[in-house]
Amino acid sequence: MTQPTVAGEGETHWEVEASTDNTTFYRLSQVLIATTTYNDSAVTTTYSTNTLTDITGMHSRFPSVKYLITDGNRLLGTTAWVSDGADSSGKTSRIWFTPVLGSADKGDDERVPNQTLQKNWVDLNEKDGGGNTGLGGPVNGIVYVFKYRQVWKLRPTGDVLTPYLPRKVRDDIGCVAHKTIALGEDHVGQPALYFLSHRGPYRVTADGEIQYLGRDNEDIWRTLSLAATSMLAHSIYYPDLHQWWLWIAVSSGNQPTVKMVFDVQKGFVDANGQVRGGWTQHTGNSAAAQCSCLFSDSIGATMSRVLMPHIGRSCRGFPIK
Repeated sequence: MTQPTVAGEGETHWEVEASTDNTTFYRLSQVLIATTTYNDSAVTTTYSTNTLTDITGMHSRFPSVKYLITDGNRLLGTTAWVSDGADSSGKTSRIWFTPVLGSADKGDDERVPNQTLQKNWVDLNEKDGGGNTGLGGPVNGIVYVFKYRQVWKLRPTGDVLTPYLPRKVRDDIGCVAHKTIALGEDHVGQPALYFLSHRGPYRVTADGEIQYLGRDNEDIWRTLSLAATSMLAHSIYYPDLHQWWLWIAVSSGNQPTVKMVFDVQKGFVDANGQVRGGWTQHTGNSAAAQCSCLFSDSIGATMSRVLMPHIGRSCRGFPIK
């Protein structure tokens, strides 16, 4: 047997597998990448004494998901770019998850078991509340799934075959754009998940409570350009300043022109459970960003460990402090 063309991604070995029925395969050998041929002299009746590697169709490719997150052990993804075919099954409210990383050391972060053999997904109510619009978290071990007008949580069960138990949290609000979801902190340093709904900004607390943040500036949230065709909104959480930065398109705009900054240490929860105060509005060049991320404040051969916001516009990108 001749070694196939290698991918050139730091491989150390190539694997020889054999089958007598072209369905069940056994591992005969792992060969060093420097050795390009292998001679199989084993009697075919002894194949089954080797390690079982796979049954044809046991695993499927991870779908071409739009939204991807990790809970620390698995990858979770939802809303496939390809709306039909065996990998996505045309589902818009399904969350796929991979095996636990290290469970087989065979593409654990790139595969899902075949749906006819093992259910490695969670289905929410298909077509109810729209398709999934984003994933967030985890907050205290819980991953949150958003639709346009629904919020769900995936509670860990500890069960290998059914690791998540879905529960609907809200049926009136959701998230308008995955890029607005940002994991940060609240005013006392507890983890919090921030997101933008069609009614304005909210956050999920460490206790799982969903708090409304937009009472003080509802005049702005009412102008959200929900039909924006380029970029409705995006956000980042800036840990060093304890701030959530949110860029939004308003009126009939197709991309952001307003940046709303929420200082989590200046916001306070009132008697009605709404968060008041803490907001500042920015306009100008920095408010017209179409994308944002946290990256080193010193870009070069040696990167600083200090992170700062970087934004991109249609003309150029630049860091902002």
